[in-house]
This record gives sequence, C-alpha cells and structure tokens, in this order.
Amino acid sequence: MNKIFRESPNPILADNITFVITDDCNLRCRYCYETKKEKHDMTLDTGKKAIDYFMFQWENRYDTVVFDFIGGEPFVCIDLVNKMTEHLVEQFKKQNKWKDYILSFSTNGTCFKDPKVREYIAKYHDHISVGLSLDGCKTIHDYNRNDSFDEVMKWFPYWRRNFPCGGTKSTLNHEAIPYVYESIKFLTSTCLEDIFMNTVFEDVWQPGDDKLFYDQLLKTADYLLDYRIYKKKQVSLFSPVFLMDVNNDSNWCGCGSCMIAVDYLGNLYPCLRFKTLSKRPPLSIGNIFVDNGKLDYKKLLPFYFCHNTQNTERCDTCEARKGCPNCTGFCYDETGSIFDRTFYMCDMHIARKKANDYYWRKMARIEGIDVNDLLFKNRED
Repeated sequence: MNKIFRESPNPILADNITFVITDDCNLRCRYCYETKKEKHDMTLDTGKKAIDYFMFQWENRYDTVVFDFIGGEPFVCIDLVNKMTEHLVEQFKKQNKWKDYILSFSTNGTCFKDPKVREYIAKYHDHISVGLSLDGCKTIHDYNRNDSFDEVMKWFPYWRRNFPCGGTKSTLNHEAIPYVYESIKFLTSTCLEDIFMNTVFEDVWQPGDDKLFYDQLLKTADYLLDYRIYKKKQVSLFSPVFLMDVNNDSNWCGCGSCMIAVDYLGNLYPCLRFKTLSKRPPLSIGNIFVDNGKLDYKKLLPFYFCHNTQNTERCDTCEARKGCPNCTGFCYDETGSIFDRTFYMCDMHIARKKANDYYWRKMARIEGIDVNDLLFKNRED
C-alpha cells in the first residue's frame, strides 16, 4: 500500500475488510440506503479469490483485522459464508500479516431460526461479533422493518446469550421520531447496557421534526435521570462529546485508508457506501481480477486529505459542531465530492446538542458535581 495511506490519521485500530456477499435481503426496511435489492450473490470462487488477495497482496496497517460479511442480509447466504470462512481461517494460519481476526456480521435478527446459522456461530464463536438491528418499540420497528419485531425478539435471548457484549443499532427516520422516548424506554427495559441510535443522513426530515426530536429527548433525559437508569445504561444519543473541548476536524471512519470493500464481481471500493450509490455510478478503485488487484491511487488520494478537512465554513460557526457525524460515501453520492458535506440533518443534530446540554447539566446537579468535572470523569471511564 502507498505510504501516504498507511500513515493517514485514523481513530480505528483495526483493518476493516468488507465482503459484500449479496445484494439480497429477506426484509425491505423503509430507510435502507441499499436501494437496489437484487439477487446478486458472490460465488465461492470469487470469495476465495478475494480472501487470497487480502491475505497475501493487500497491505495492512494494524495487527488485527475485521472481516465484515455484509449484504443485504449476510445470513441468507449462510452456505457461502461457511465455505468462505473455512478458506479464510485456513489462509489466515498460513500468513504472517495479522495477529488476530474478527468475523463481523450485522443482522436483522430473523435468520437465527436457521440451524445452519446457529451451527456456524457455535463453530466460530470465539472470533465472531454479531450486531443486531432493533429499532425500539414494536410499533415503529414493525413499521420500518417489515413486521419483524416478534421474530427478532423470539431469538433475542439466543443472540444475547451468545454475544453478551454485542450491540444493537436503532435507526431513526422521520416516522420514528415520535417514538424515540417509547423506544428507549423499551430498550432500557431489556438486558442491554448500551443503546445505540442514529438519525439517517438522507433528505427525509420535515419541518417540525427537530422540535419533536428535542421534546422526545428531553422526556427521555428526565426518564433516564429521574429513575437513575443512567448509572447502568448508556444511550448513544446522549454523548459527552457535545460539551467537551475536542477536535472534530477529522472524519470518524476508515473510508479510503484502513477500510476496503469487495463485491460479487471482485470490484474494490473505499467502503460499502461507494458501491451502493443511488445517484451516481459506483466508485470502484480496482478489481481483484484485473492487473493483479492493483488499486487506483489517483482515486484514493483525495481520501487522505478528506480525513483531515471535514468541516465547511458553515460547520465552523455551528453551535453543534462537536459530535456531528458525517458519511463520506453519502456526501459523495449527493454532491459528487467527498469534500462537500450535506446539511439535511443539521436541525436534527442541533436539537440533539441542545438536549445534551440539558441532560449533562441535570446529571451534574444530581451528582452534586461541576459539569466539567462530570464530563472529564465520563471521558476517563
């Protein structure tokens, strides 16, 4: 790998290799950014070729590697996943590149009923991480995720038993905002200790959504604080970064540096999002079958600078600059440039920042501590 990419600043401490093994999914979630759900499955030959390419030709940056199997829904292709993993483990033992590996999956939770999936998890349990999509209360989960709540919750104890440190992900679109409080109340009633939620980047927000979001977050804050739930549970919508003096000039992901994706045709991408573009052609940076998998560094070079300069003049004066997320792939799809940010979710993020001001200052009063000392303690923890 070119020296400039090995040394580019990045907070991720593992290489991330994504196998896009299928475009297919057994659900059709309303907010999914993968709009082209087609029956394109990776062949085993392509999967093995990709594994060999990353094992012996692609240059790593870290001692640990995350092999991310993704779709669509990856577990609908369990036979392929199983055979690819057998080859992956065999080749991993032959190389001297990484010290350890993680098999990472993000699932909609409906495929655990397949005995083959459970057998696979049991076989590779010590190396597997499985994240679960769970949007919150039944009403909004079923609305956005095709009436799958009952099936997901049926297998929730199995998932949690096997992955006690595994995380769930809840996605908020326009329709989900009125259910934020009820969803967090439900999620904190489970055995989950960490509740991860995020708003979509897409242009879906309507006038008044930010005010409703703020009201829902205040109601949630009072619930977490008044009942002392915050002592045992963490909700990602409330983050101390909003009040901390931190540098927010760099992107938060490894897109274009320690992150790379390969699809069923062997095309290579800076990350998955550059394959799933809806307004522009996919941005491929090479192909494992062409020119010995040589990467096009002319296409990758801008990503080095992108990781250093993420903010616009509008961002520099924004009261909610800290903690503002950004997806490079989505910005490219919308603007045609990885340097031009989108502003669709600005009002929602500002509402979240204001709610965080309320949350952390009220917690400081409850704890009888200065808010700055509280935030410092939180950062150390």
